[in-house]
Amino acid sequence: MISKSEISSSGDAARYHDKAFNQDGSLAKSDNYYVSERASAIWQGKGAAILGIEGNTVEKEQFVSLLDGKLPHPVTGAINDLASNAKGKDRQAGFDLTVAPPKSVSVMALVGKDSRVIDAHETANKVALQWLERHGSMVRVRHGGQVQIEHKENLLYASVMHVTNRDNEPHLHSHNVIVSAVFDKDSDKWRSLTNTEIYQLRAKADIIYKSELAAQLKSQGYELAYAKNGMDFEIKGISKEQLSAFSGRSQEIANALQARGMDRNDASYKARQLP
Repeated sequence: MISKSEISSSGDAARYHDKAFNQDGSLAKSDNYYVSERASAIWQGKGAAILGIEGNTVEKEQFVSLLDGKLPHPVTGAINDLASNAKGKDRQAGFDLTVAPPKSVSVMALVGKDSRVIDAHETANKVALQWLERHGSMVRVRHGGQVQIEHKENLLYASVMHVTNRDNEPHLHSHNVIVSAVFDKDSDKWRSLTNTEIYQLRAKADIIYKSELAAQLKSQGYELAYAKNGMDFEIKGISKEQLSAFSGRSQEIANALQARGMDRNDASYKARQLP
């Protein structure tokens, strides 16, 4: 499942960073029993490669600055301040696409301690984000008085993997915080990402993720039980009772949102942070 959360400002970005990452970009304290190189938040995407930071650990000051729309030119270093454009302070800083596998995958990976399953999730997450980069990195460009949508095929995002929910239940998931900026090689400058289109592609990206995850798991010898839609699945051999034993927080959130007339897939990050 891929859920989305909007990051509306630099202040929001700072709070988001402090909640998800430590100062040095490592995994949040709530997940600190899981110690490995997987715990670091790193910059990814062709936008990160353009900036020369691809694979670098995420640090708070840079994280907030980039989400605030202050993008350095890859050659000159001159700052292209997207917050100074027509939208100004009303621009959206970025958003988090949180990618999570079926519950049985989390159980097998974290309770069953099969690192291959974690690898499968990480690979599928990467494939889904690369697909979004190819198809969703769109900007609005004015030509002769008319605005056109153009594909630029680069995104700048920070990814980190977490392994528990707030109730410390096993919950494998990756946060992919996408900066609302795309580098336009034609005009040699950064432009604001057109978020509406990438939101609409989220459902297709979810299919890409699940398809790749299923392929990875099958290659490892796992058998899958598919739902009627032919896309959703669980790993065979894990009972509903076992899944329920590790799903208290998920059900609590779903019930609370339903009572408010909201769907979890479309609810904001703030709405999902129930006491």
